[in-house]
Amino acid sequence: MKSKYVKQFLVYFMEVTIISFFFVIGTNYITRIETYYEAIERFFTGVVFYQGLIFMFNKNTLDTEKDMILALKTYLELCKLYVEFKEKFILDTINDKVSEIENKEVFIKSKYLNIMKDLQEFIISDYLSSNEKKARIEMELINIEHIYEEESLKWKYTLLLKYLK
Repeated sequence: MKSKYVKQFLVYFMEVTIISFFFVIGTNYITRIETYYEAIERFFTGVVFYQGLIFMFNKNTLDTEKDMILALKTYLELCKLYVEFKEKFILDTINDKVSEIENKEVFIKSKYLNIMKDLQEFIISDYLSSNEKKARIEMELINIEHIYEEESLKWKYTLLLKYLK
């Protein structure tokens, strides 16, 4: 277990060091470095600059993904409500949500849209009992909650560990 943390630290340290080194080289073309102090100062400026960019990029990416998952979770809750009560206004709301997404009013990945469309057909079909439908929807809700929590645990401060892990 400790070796995993050591490897993660080394990958993170190498990533930041290499990017900061290139930052120092790049800024040297703009303004020459005359002392070691300036080189060290630019190195740490590079670290801060890189971390700021990575944080903004990853934060936006992760927040967008979590927002899509939350929309799917809300949709699943509506489907569960419809299966339980069979009210037309709930089905209308479900259909409206899918229409909004198809008309590009709401941004969502195609894999989540496909799940929504399948659920839309699934809840109005008659080949399964109401209890079986509820159980399948509950199972999907559990999966979606897990994915939502997993998104919260993704690396925010490094690209290499985020995509290699």
